[in-house]
Amino acid sequence: MEAMHMGTPWLAQPVKLHSSRKYKCSVDTPEKCAWQQGYWRFWYEADHRFALPIVAFFLTPILLFTMGHLITLMAPRRVSQSRPVKQLRALSRFCSYRTFRFGSLDWYSAPIGVLGLGAIGTMLFFCMTLVPRPFYWPNTRTLNYGGSPPIATRTGWMSIACMPFVFATAAKSNWITLVTGVAHERLQVFHRWISYVMYVLALIHTFPFIIFHIWKGDMTKQWNTSVFYWTGVVALIAQTWLTFASITPLRAIAYETFKATHYIAALVFMLFFFLHCNFRMSSWDYFIATGILFATSSLHRLVQALIPYGFHQRATISLANNGFVSLEVLTKGEWNAGQHYFVRLLALQPWTAHPFSVSSLPEKFEAEPQSTHNKLVFLIQPRGGFTAQLAKLARADPTRAMPVILDGPYGGINMKQFNESKRLVVFAGGSGVGWVLPLITAFQRREMDPDEEQATMRVILAVRDVQTEHWVGALVSTAHSVDAACPSRIVVEIYNTGSCQDTVERAAQDSGGEKERDEGRKGIQLGSLLTVSPDYELLKARPDLPSIIAREAASAGSTPLGVFVCGPASMQYDISKEVARQQLVAAKTGSGDIYLHVEHFQWT
Repeated sequence: MEAMHMGTPWLAQPVKLHSSRKYKCSVDTPEKCAWQQGYWRFWYEADHRFALPIVAFFLTPILLFTMGHLITLMAPRRVSQSRPVKQLRALSRFCSYRTFRFGSLDWYSAPIGVLGLGAIGTMLFFCMTLVPRPFYWPNTRTLNYGGSPPIATRTGWMSIACMPFVFATAAKSNWITLVTGVAHERLQVFHRWISYVMYVLALIHTFPFIIFHIWKGDMTKQWNTSVFYWTGVVALIAQTWLTFASITPLRAIAYETFKATHYIAALVFMLFFFLHCNFRMSSWDYFIATGILFATSSLHRLVQALIPYGFHQRATISLANNGFVSLEVLTKGEWNAGQHYFVRLLALQPWTAHPFSVSSLPEKFEAEPQSTHNKLVFLIQPRGGFTAQLAKLARADPTRAMPVILDGPYGGINMKQFNESKRLVVFAGGSGVGWVLPLITAFQRREMDPDEEQATMRVILAVRDVQTEHWVGALVSTAHSVDAACPSRIVVEIYNTGSCQDTVERAAQDSGGEKERDEGRKGIQLGSLLTVSPDYELLKARPDLPSIIAREAASAGSTPLGVFVCGPASMQYDISKEVARQQLVAAKTGSGDIYLHVEHFQWT
């Protein structure tokens, strides 16, 4: 093993894909040779003993979710609506929807199904790290493998086995989403958790070497003569930055800086980690797998952006009365309700792309489909950083058109579930109204299909000020009037959740008058909570989300109910918790079919 650290300053010679597994017993008794080759101790098979079980652990849920996805797509309706299948589906949805809230920290957990997978993984890694013995060789002169403590060997192989899955779960376009149907934004929790595990294993891999060589008295010599040590240190420093800079509070402080440094640190990490592994056994196989995943993902994103959109798109920006930015692009591309794009404006921060939900649907052109363009619309609420700059630019030059590169579409609602639901309830808070508009349009197009059964849609929107209230009303009214000849079964309720004093002051400043406000609400059913009156404080303008879900579930009975939400974390939590409770009821009775889609990132 010591010979593998010699040769060029970078890699041992001759360079191979795999190092030799040839073993020659160097101890003085057959008993010691047999002990040295024990299942959990044999250095020349450590990659098989420790890396492959980790790969199997990650692949198992992917395979199970793939099977479930295929069954959902291909199973006959009579099978999918049978009592046992509905009960099993309700239990699985409960695990996917139920989260926990820690009020003092204002923190929301992942769903219990994800927490369960995390707990199983934690136990597996702890057991494979701490249960095998020994941690260090009992006699370093006769049983030592090139200065590699056993605990460092096994954690090193487990760490490298995590690497392909870190990259697979990070990519916007990835194989896991393709085979399982799980959108890339929902894989981000696994990307972070696997990254944390990989980092902890790397630390456990590192410190035993330091302890061993300090005890041996040659730590300085190893540092000065072995490239193995300093390449590992550089890789660990880059990995430390990747891990800690990704923590949500730190990432939010300077998001643009985080994105730029994240890619640079990842490149440094991969380069020095590659040199550090030095083709030991099958280590470079994991780099090849990672490279294939990254290359195919990048190629798909490039093709997806180049073919339908090209690099000659131009976006126009304008500013709404309530301060929201409207960004419009004429394109021949197509997308579905609830999807989002990563938008790169070449005149404003061209080095980074920003995710925004689409607030429109492609038109259905009967004639000349090749010559007609769709209007891709994004409604963006300025919050700071890039969006604040975009609002400033729109305010200064509202007619300006700027070159834009579109990467997408990604995500979106499950249109099969959307079309099969006979009752739909859609919730949105704040700028989430932009996400809702395509759903309203899609539902009205569905209504106009003579083969479709009658369905109902209830839309509940929560806003914080009068200006946004009026703006939302006008937008929804427009989306709500796709075909005036077709009687609509859509009910829209707008709740103003701002304070009473703020609402009254903003209403007094509104120069439009009561007549214009009423016209802005045409086609919309308003709740009494919107009334600005002396007794406003007695009518809290905040919808009771759990009660709404419970009533809708009771009214739906065995009829499929679809619930869709885009809003702040508190809104998502309240709705998810109640839908999860309804899943337990459905699992007990074998009736009821409630589907929930939560837009985890409020892109707009």
